[in-house]
Amino acid sequence: MERQTLLDLIPAYALGALDADERALLEAFLPTDPEAQTRLREYQQVAAALTLGVPILTPPAALEGKLRQRLVRRQQQRVILFAAGFAAAVLVVGLFSWMLAARTLPPEQLYARLAQDRAAAHWDVTAIYAGADALEGDLITNPDGTQAVIRVSNLPAIGADQAFQLWLIDDNGSINGGLYRLEQPVNYIRVPLQKPVSEYVRFGVSLEPATGSPLGNRSSGTGVFRVTLR
Repeated sequence: MERQTLLDLIPAYALGALDADERALLEAFLPTDPEAQTRLREYQQVAAALTLGVPILTPPAALEGKLRQRLVRRQQQRVILFAAGFAAAVLVVGLFSWMLAARTLPPEQLYARLAQDRAAAHWDVTAIYAGADALEGDLITNPDGTQAVIRVSNLPAIGADQAFQLWLIDDNGSINGGLYRLEQPVNYIRVPLQKPVSEYVRFGVSLEPATGSPLGNRSSGTGVFRVTLR
């Protein structure tokens, strides 16, 4: 099964709606793909809101008055419960829709959307490549640090046998964030976060072979730029 097809199964998996075969395929795929793991955590949090967002209504300890008053009270409770359940369902559907839209947006469009939020956070890109004096850019994240995009321009030209490789670095070391050609005048990289941005030390990009660093989760090539977070 193709990677994108497996990624598209994650919302249904979070809701427990996959059949046994699909569930087995996705569970075998998840440990191999950091972005898939991040998506699953986000969808699981939203799915949990469906149950946590609906208040449980308990009847009064004693009902007094005439039968008509009891019936009216019960009817009011039913209306409130229905309205609360409907509102929670709408909220969850809205959250799922927003997350799906954010995931499918090209990184440049996601950057533009995040830039419209006055509460978004920004960090500057710092060039560390000897021939990249003109390089400039920034990282932008949503307020809770769960979506992040790097914008960078004036990158050095690379050969057909080379690629830029993103690294996510925390207190435990570095994590491969993917390979990119980045040949446009202005380039955008969606950062495959596995946790909020605040839990990382920095992000960095190095120049590697087209197949990626031979050292696994560690850079083997020349550093090109970094974003220092703390």
